[in-house]
Amino acid sequence: MPGSPQIWAGDEMGMWGADDPDCRKPLWWPEYTFDPETQNPFNEDENIYEAVGFNQELHLFYKKIIDLRKHHPVFTHGELKFIYTKDDVIIYKRKSSEETIYIIFNNSDTEIYLEHLNLEGYDLWNEKMLSVEDCRNLKPIEFKLIKVKDNITFKTYEYES
Repeated sequence: MPGSPQIWAGDEMGMWGADDPDCRKPLWWPEYTFDPETQNPFNEDENIYEAVGFNQELHLFYKKIIDLRKHHPVFTHGELKFIYTKDDVIIYKRKSSEETIYIIFNNSDTEIYLEHLNLEGYDLWNEKMLSVEDCRNLKPIEFKLIKVKDNITFKTYEYES
């Protein structure tokens, strides 16, 4: 999307909380341990306390997505075209003179099959080639970043919203 990504201090660690006193708590660095916390200290019901701490998996996700953005200028300067937006599925394309990348999100809790999507290419996230069938199948809560071959026309079905 055009514009700058918004990452608030602590998002990359898995931190939550915005209201006082959460806005003044220390960052969850991995070398420290913390007492369990409640996500809503103002809850009228009984508070539920959860273990808190540095989320290594989420931190690696942020590092990887930032790295992809740095190494693929199409994410910041490329043409943006929405291909399909319905329910919990979004498909859009970023295109520049150097590369074209399709971004596909399945934000639902069920697997989907996009029968009219006719793409093949390199999955930037999982670092492997994808066939047309691979591109069409998305597991629940899955996304794909598909870089298609330059100068090759793929017969894609433009979904109607």
